[in-house]
Amino acid sequence: MNSKKFCLNAITFALVVGASGHAMAAQKVAANGALVNKNNVSSLAAGNAIKTKEAKRIQVAPGKFKVKLQQTHNGIPVWGSAIVVTEQNNQYSEHFGDVVTGLNTDVADTAAAISAKQAESITSNYLLQTQALNANAPSLGLTATKIAKNKRNAKNDQYIYVDQSGKARLVYHVSYVMDENGTPTRPNYIVDAKSG
Repeated sequence: MNSKKFCLNAITFALVVGASGHAMAAQKVAANGALVNKNNVSSLAAGNAIKTKEAKRIQVAPGKFKVKLQQTHNGIPVWGSAIVVTEQNNQYSEHFGDVVTGLNTDVADTAAAISAKQAESITSNYLLQTQALNANAPSLGLTATKIAKNKRNAKNDQYIYVDQSGKARLVYHVSYVMDENGTPTRPNYIVDAKSG
């Protein structure tokens, strides 16, 4: 990889969220039968139960399945929280993966303050600012108009995302395909859906 592809190579994650001096509430823990079970009921206090939805199912033997579950919070997927279980006789066993507990403390309200289109605009502005600030990289010649015309296959999905400080946030995962000097790239961004 050379330095002129400073922002657009493969997958670029830019965490576009504010810093927080907040005590950690969200916590990743290993999934187990007490936290994740077939009835979608966990041993956590009321209101903090782990909710999941089935993402994929593969039959491995008659009556036995491997099931991938996606953790959700108020119907919104939790970033990086997928569990694989074995299902047999309508019961889960052999839990593999992590779940996030304590989401109600950080993300009690899941109404976004900005729209998906606004989140996409924030990523375009970030891309322009990064280009302007990166003195070591040759200019890609990007302008707001060029970015807008060049973007395609845009995706703006909402997630619950636990940042590096352990705070859970409602975010948009924004990605799109664009060309960098004739080479297709798909930059990826995480944008706070409350503060932009």
